[in-house]
Amino acid sequence: MSNSKLHIKVLTALVLFDMALILFSSILVRDFYSQVKMEESRQLSFSYAKTAAELIDGDKAEEYARTLTPDAYYDEIQEYFNTTLRTVNNTMTDMEMRYYYVFVPYEDTVVYLWDAENPYTISQLGDSEGYMIGGKEAVEKIYRQNPPEELSVAKDEVYGYIVSAYYPVFNSANKPVAVVGVDLSMPGIQDRLRDFVAMIVQSVLFVTLIIGAVLYFFVRKGLVNPLLQLNDAARELVSGLDSKKTAELDIRTGDEVQELAESFKKMQVDLRNYINKLSVVTAEREKIGAELNVAKSIQMDMMPQIFPAFPERSDFDIYATVDPAREVGGDFYDFFMIDDDHLGLVIADVSGKGIPAALFMVIAKTLIKNRAMMGGGPGEILSDVNKQLCEGNDAGMFVTVWFAIIELSTGKGMAANAGHEHPVFKRKDGKWELLVYRHSVIIGVVEDVRISEHPFVMEPGDRLFVYTDGVPEATDPDLEQYGTQRLLDILNTNAECDARQTLQKVTRDVETYMDGSPQADDITMMCFDFYGTGQSASVSMELEATREDLDRVLEFVNRHLDETDCPHKVRMQLNLTVEEIYINIASYAYAPNTGKVKLILDDLKDPEGIRMTFIDQGVPYDPLQKKDPDITLPAEERPVGGLGIYLVKKNMDVLNYRYENQSNILELTKYYANQNK
Repeated sequence: MSNSKLHIKVLTALVLFDMALILFSSILVRDFYSQVKMEESRQLSFSYAKTAAELIDGDKAEEYARTLTPDAYYDEIQEYFNTTLRTVNNTMTDMEMRYYYVFVPYEDTVVYLWDAENPYTISQLGDSEGYMIGGKEAVEKIYRQNPPEELSVAKDEVYGYIVSAYYPVFNSANKPVAVVGVDLSMPGIQDRLRDFVAMIVQSVLFVTLIIGAVLYFFVRKGLVNPLLQLNDAARELVSGLDSKKTAELDIRTGDEVQELAESFKKMQVDLRNYINKLSVVTAEREKIGAELNVAKSIQMDMMPQIFPAFPERSDFDIYATVDPAREVGGDFYDFFMIDDDHLGLVIADVSGKGIPAALFMVIAKTLIKNRAMMGGGPGEILSDVNKQLCEGNDAGMFVTVWFAIIELSTGKGMAANAGHEHPVFKRKDGKWELLVYRHSVIIGVVEDVRISEHPFVMEPGDRLFVYTDGVPEATDPDLEQYGTQRLLDILNTNAECDARQTLQKVTRDVETYMDGSPQADDITMMCFDFYGTGQSASVSMELEATREDLDRVLEFVNRHLDETDCPHKVRMQLNLTVEEIYINIASYAYAPNTGKVKLILDDLKDPEGIRMTFIDQGVPYDPLQKKDPDITLPAEERPVGGLGIYLVKKNMDVLNYRYENQSNILELTKYYANQNK
């Protein structure tokens, strides 16, 4: 069985090689032959077209087109066309000049002036007909001064395989007034091409069969048979690793194959020793790997992972990510409500990497949050945490921390920076900029230190971005660092993105910059958007997603709109949008069963508008990815479906979809500006 498989592979490779060589030769010969014949056709057809165009009096051509009355000059030109067509066809072998004619082009038709006598169809002076396929475009290209010499190729049911050349006739004012046409029929070229390709295929097939037979003989004797022996020996080795018996190989090729056989014999002994050692190491490694996975899961679970983190709050938005350089790392972020009006933001970087850093990270994170819930400013909190970390820290671990507490009702904040990266701040109508101020010392090293604080104020629309040094210190293959300037550039390039999108943009840009280079440090980022308490008012309803409850949903939306200064046109667009999205969820999200749907309405103040958020736990589905229908087609020719989502896209100003926490979340925003009330 093994011999048969290997021989078949060798034979198959030779056959495939023959087929590829024949195919390549056929295509090459066909293309070359076709190009030569096409160039020959072009030169021939344009020579006769240009000769006739120079012979014809353009002013007389205009007269015949106008009066449709022939005279002696007309008959003289007609005889020229007849004689030329007969002469050319008597001398050509593999192509035929089928038509030789002159016409005046119009918008949708051509009117013939001269047409050489031929066995097919003859047009008289004044006869008209529509353009042949591609004819109109070809005529438009040449109907001017210095026309290009480009052939028009068409396969027509009436005229067959035709290659046409067109050249304009000019009057005394050097203006094109008519067109000379030369049509060549080329069936002979196709027959000649097939014969020529067949000859090439037969020749290549004969030569490759002979070479293949010789090659197969030597490959089988010097390579295939020895490899089959090695294969049988390897199979015996695998099935009897516990045996001390060495496979006997009789391979005497005098080349590398024989050396391989000798090496195989030695390998058998070395392999058994290696397997014994590897079994011990593998067991230990699997145990460590399982423990690291558990440690990573525990570490990730300690940081907030569910977003939106505070769905009931409309006065701010926050998003954060962490990407450890190893299975576990020392970076961490945290955010938590100290009370109903104060939010704590933490981002930190523990010295070192791996398990020691992860353990120290757990301690630091727990101490910071627990101490923050007891009250006090960021500086006081970090000073107390520093004392606790210094106790028994014989390993000399330390932490860089940026910690801020923000009063959400006023936007007033206080931040403490213990040796961490400078935060990046953006005013509502400004650019992202570094907030540079003097750092306090890192925590965990010197017990009696005072961590200073820095006040700041956030207005509605302001944003804050904090990160660890893994971002600016990421390196490309040339070991050049990413740097804070590139970070500022990517932030300002995507200044209109929300918190989640901002972090996604930065992450992709860092990955692009690294270009496959190994990640040397943990990468952690957090973005905070402050809307203010006056930025939006939010109401919501949750119900079973059934088509029968559409009226309840519309009543809920319109009752809310009655309380706002919503323009009439916007109200109509919102009702259409709500109906389309709700019916889609009721019909398809849980089919054939039903489930819950939640609708949240947020009144936006700056700019004025409304944001509608639909949340369901049905089948993952992004309606924004659905291809827009071609509305230029008649209704009966358009595919069914897609028009409703298309209208939603047209009616809304901002559309966002995401799938998280096993939920479809679709956000639709409409602004009231420039709408007629």
